[in-house]
Amino acid sequence: MNFSEERKFELMRLSIEQAKRTKLAELATQFDSSKIIPLVGGVLVSANGEVLTSAYRGETSHDRHCEQDLLEKAKGVQKADTSLFVTLEPCIYRREVVPCSKLIVESGIKKVFIGMLDPNVLINGMGKAYMEENGVVVHNYFEQFEKEIMAMNAGFIKKLQARDAEDTK
Repeated sequence: MNFSEERKFELMRLSIEQAKRTKLAELATQFDSSKIIPLVGGVLVSANGEVLTSAYRGETSHDRHCEQDLLEKAKGVQKADTSLFVTLEPCIYRREVVPCSKLIVESGIKKVFIGMLDPNVLINGMGKAYMEENGVVVHNYFEQFEKEIMAMNAGFIKKLQARDAEDTK
């Protein structure tokens, strides 16, 4: 699971391409207009760097996160020797389903690369901390990719900041 810098670069780029497949307009029509939806993509790879599967936010259903779909696609795959590349920190809080960070830990994945921390105050850094506390090694993406992911999600970040500012009034 020690990938070359070049291979990490390729896998980070692939997860970003998956994130770009998120259909924000379609997802927004499934929710009320106040729903805040990020662009999220992920790639699950074997110990030798072979792509096992990939997914993006809302790929199979408007309310499913990228990690849920990715892990569903990878059922039956031994995950102890896999790594996950995902553009947004996996959630630690969800109202009605198991959060993605917990799904990752339960799946047995031992290494996760995160493109950016989730700016949501209910998640920021806590999904990462939960995974680390439960034996998952977490790395950040290369800086240029983090900046690209933040730019892609500028609308998501802006809506969260506005909501948070409103909540503190």
